[in-house]
Amino acid sequence: MRRFAEGKAGQIGIGLGPMMARLLLPELGKTLLRESPRLTLITRIGPPDTMLEALLEGTLDVIVGNSWQLSRVPGVIQVSLGWVELVVAVRAGHPLAGRKAVSMRELDAYPAALAYQYSAQARAGDMGAVICENFDIVQDIVGDTDCSWLVARAMIADDLAANRLVTVNVTDLPVAKAEISIVHLRDRTRSPASLELVKHIRTLVVQMAIA
Repeated sequence: MRRFAEGKAGQIGIGLGPMMARLLLPELGKTLLRESPRLTLITRIGPPDTMLEALLEGTLDVIVGNSWQLSRVPGVIQVSLGWVELVVAVRAGHPLAGRKAVSMRELDAYPAALAYQYSAQARAGDMGAVICENFDIVQDIVGDTDCSWLVARAMIADDLAANRLVTVNVTDLPVAKAEISIVHLRDRTRSPASLELVKHIRTLVVQMAIA
């Protein structure tokens, strides 16, 4: 019983967007297995606004991501944990690599790598895209093609250090950071395990967050 009270045992469900999963889950899983080996962590990965039903049913305790649609649902609370820097990344040998500045029009002359399928108006020009929620696969594709990728800098730090990927300075990029939030139900009593999980997530976000 003491382990349950301390959040060291039991079961907890967490939903994450693809980027948050890639940023947080590896280290989060290692930490929980080391410190709370009796705790069962159930994960679900996908667009945060598709997980509302699971949150309401209690299958998920929290959702990590950023969705203004969820924040407008009655009884749902979205708490900001911080922001991560977003960059446009391309392979080191990309035609745009090494340029001091690039416009969105120039960037749109090449395919893009995306986690979700957006509206037809989301991208200008006639170039296609690779749409994949698995960021490890996307990372591999971007490294060997002329795709561009809007991604958290923290996610590709090793590739940037090894010069496998480089960032492109897109002067009119409309979005340069992403908010990381915890979403949970207002009236549901949060378990000790849920509170312990959020504590670990906060620690990880602080390490990668920008002001």
